Amino acid sequence: MKTTSSVFLFLLLSLRLWGQDVHTTFTMARENAALGNTEAAIAELERVIFFGEGQFDAEAFALLGDMHAKSSAFDEAANAYNQAAQASSEDEQIVKLKLQQSAMLIRAGKGELASIELLGIQTDASDSTYLKHQFLLGITQFKAGEFENSRVSFLAAADEKAKPKIDSLFAELASIKHPKVKTARVLSIIFPGAGQFYAGDIKNGINSMLLTGGFIALGYFVATRYSLLDATVAVIPWIQRYYMGGFKRAGLIAEERMKEKQDRIYRALIAVF
Repeated sequence: MKTTSSVFLFLLLSLRLWGQDVHTTFTMARENAALGNTEAAIAELERVIFFGEGQFDAEAFALLGDMHAKSSAFDEAANAYNQAAQASSEDEQIVKLKLQQSAMLIRAGKGELASIELLGIQTDASDSTYLKHQFLLGITQFKAGEFENSRVSFLAAADEKAKPKIDSLFAELASIKHPKVKTARVLSIIFPGAGQFYAGDIKNGINSMLLTGGFIALGYFVATRYSLLDATVAVIPWIQRYYMGGFKRAGLIAEERMKEKQDRIYRALIAVF
């Protein structure tokens, strides 16, 4: 009987001390976070979450998301904010955490996933989170090429002074008509290198023209000096390789040039905010 009582008291004391240890670890995590000791804070928060039996999940996961964001670990930050939202019972806090999750997904280059999360968040114009919601929507829509929807979302997120600038930038975006991918490819099919010249890549245009032209000249020389069969076997595959590669490359260059112009507008839009 005495032994049983001793064991019970030992377990009770251990649980009490363990509870105090989790509280202490969480306090240390918050202190390290405030001091900028990110790695230490992350390690302590992970211990709190693992051993805390859900007691601190909402706050601990939210702080863990902040720490991962500071470390540029955006995937991990997005996951932490999502876990914090699931553990939270306050609607307003859940919305804020889901917006944080979406922002991290955008920074991780996962705009489609961010868009799905954002479309599932309900806010209205009277909500304090409305402006951020519209801003993040504008980003995901722009990156998806939904420029008119993006314009509407950015305008909803901006103050009155910024709206003319936003309209001006989207008007400039609409005026960007070239280089078009299809045009670049067709030009290079007609004349090797022409598509690259059209897209503004002079160096690759010259390379494509010289390589393809050189192999065509070589093929003609082999066909007239030896036989058409020799030219077909030895040279034609090289002509085909560089000719087809040339017009495919022209399309990629045009796509890259167009994206560069769109990215310039995007950076200007973000700077407005």
